[in-house]
Amino acid sequence: MKSFMLFVSFCLFFAGTASAQTLLERYKAAFTLKPEEGVTFSADTTTRLANAAVPAVNLLSDGRFALMGSGSSVYRPQAVTSDGKTFTALTSSSNLTGGADGSVIYLRDGRLRYIGQELSPNHTKEKPRQRVASWLSSDGLTWTKESGVRFQPGIADDSASGVPYCLQVKDSTWRLYYVGDLFGNTGKATGKAFNGVRTAISNDWGATFIAEKATNIAREGDVDPHVVYLTNGKFRMYLKSAKSMGAIIFVESSDGVTFDTTKITSVIASNAGGVGSRYDPFVVKFPDGRVVCFHGTDDGVQGGRQKIIGDVGTVQTSVAEPSRLEKLMSVAPNPASNNMSVQWMIDTPEHVKITLHNMLGSEVLSIFEGTCTLEAHEYSFPTNRLTQGAYTIRLQTPTLFITKPVQVLR
Repeated sequence: MKSFMLFVSFCLFFAGTASAQTLLERYKAAFTLKPEEGVTFSADTTTRLANAAVPAVNLLSDGRFALMGSGSSVYRPQAVTSDGKTFTALTSSSNLTGGADGSVIYLRDGRLRYIGQELSPNHTKEKPRQRVASWLSSDGLTWTKESGVRFQPGIADDSASGVPYCLQVKDSTWRLYYVGDLFGNTGKATGKAFNGVRTAISNDWGATFIAEKATNIAREGDVDPHVVYLTNGKFRMYLKSAKSMGAIIFVESSDGVTFDTTKITSVIASNAGGVGSRYDPFVVKFPDGRVVCFHGTDDGVQGGRQKIIGDVGTVQTSVAEPSRLEKLMSVAPNPASNNMSVQWMIDTPEHVKITLHNMLGSEVLSIFEGTCTLEAHEYSFPTNRLTQGAYTIRLQTPTLFITKPVQVLR
């Protein structure tokens, strides 16, 4: 009998571990992009969640995704989807009381730990205070508050953190990205850096975090971080831009901590699709290959009602015929020493973005961005300041993705 019970226990442990592995594998797939994916998005004003903001997406054990957001002053799962296109509203009253704005850690035993912000006991209207707490779930829909505090920001953060997002580094090690000095009080008082993204690290699946980077890892005021893996080994952090209100941008990093803020890519421009304000980006890759950037927005009505929408990533249309490629985009001279010219013609009027990338996939130059009509277009740019070597020119539209290798000589 004892041997039988041990066998049953082993089977249950193995089943739970297999399930957790599957969930972790799905998590990595949902938040891993190719370097050319998630670079441009087509504005989609379809409401995914009404009267809600600060979206987060977590995976469910049945293969679906739950879209979470604030609503009626409560943050909770509000809809489920399998493909990011069609959403089914949830009627469950289960919620994450006080746990606004966060993300999920997928535990080894198959459970989910939600890492979210909450008000600290010493919070006042005059002196806001926030910290990071957690909730547990076995299905991703019903949550139970855990006791204790996962992370309490220190003096450098003015004891106020917000918009927490977690990314797995390795096994039990997860990195917490959050907005330190959330209300900017320390920066204003000291005349130093305003609020921005900082990091903390956990080696126990998010049970405890310790401060890692207490200074901004992005520009001042670029907030609402969401970080994804790239297939080239890098990391990409999507942010709400402080420099252009309503725009979503990204910066990239080789180690997940040091981000190159000299190379900032705008992926969703201000007022795109008539939407004036975007915030809290959360980028997901669905099993069919579609990449969607969910974010909150003010729909513009009196009273500032909020909603969550999802802009759809560029669809990469492969163009196999060399003659058609040459008609759509050509480059001359190639190789070039001092100047290079790009010529292109597209099939339908749409937004065009042309960029130059080095062999590591990093953008080194934004050549052109704007809405183009059907006639032929040409744009020249200097190459005399570029290092000699091989590069790639990318042309992207909502329906087209073309790359062309070029050489710069000295």
